[in-house]
Amino acid sequence: MATGTQPTGGRNDLPLWRGAAGGALAFLLGYLATFLVQSSDLPEGLGSLADALATVGVSPPAGWQVVGWYFLGAHNVGIDVSTSVAGQSGSGTVLGDLGVLQMVVPVLLLVLAGFLVARTAAPRDATEGAKAGLTVVPGYLVLAVVLALASSWSFSESAAGVSASASIAPELLPAVLLAGVLYPAVFGALGGAAAGGTGG
Repeated sequence: MATGTQPTGGRNDLPLWRGAAGGALAFLLGYLATFLVQSSDLPEGLGSLADALATVGVSPPAGWQVVGWYFLGAHNVGIDVSTSVAGQSGSGTVLGDLGVLQMVVPVLLLVLAGFLVARTAAPRDATEGAKAGLTVVPGYLVLAVVLALASSWSFSESAAGVSASASIAPELLPAVLLAGVLYPAVFGALGGAAAGGTGG
């Protein structure tokens, strides 16, 4: 006699590991694409700050750090800049407006990642697909936080009784909430929903 027990596992299981890997891959590809687009313009990204650092013999931020600012900026993450010379301080932003290409890259990659990850789960409808697409968030979030912390830059010098310091760093909270959570959640889910809408 049939017991009516429901089988465990199956097509409703969320692809957590594949999703995390897909999110991480989307992030890395987005960073690489940004590097390829911006690598020839890195000095311009720093603007007058690079010249000011050169005059006092201070090495500017590394190219990979500047690319990180561009990539996080494509997620609407602000880049905080602060300077202090002889007690006079100032703050501002180091990057100008980003082009359409830079802004679209993370969106397209996340939609694609959500779509491909959801397809591996064989969703029966758009809702199941969206849930599968959401699994790209953890991998994307971890790398967003790592990049935000690693790309922070600062220096401090003192000579002849005059001290000078500067720091440039992505805004950490927006890096977590916008780049790490909102972007992959929204666009990963959209890609997953599209996969579910095609019938898995």
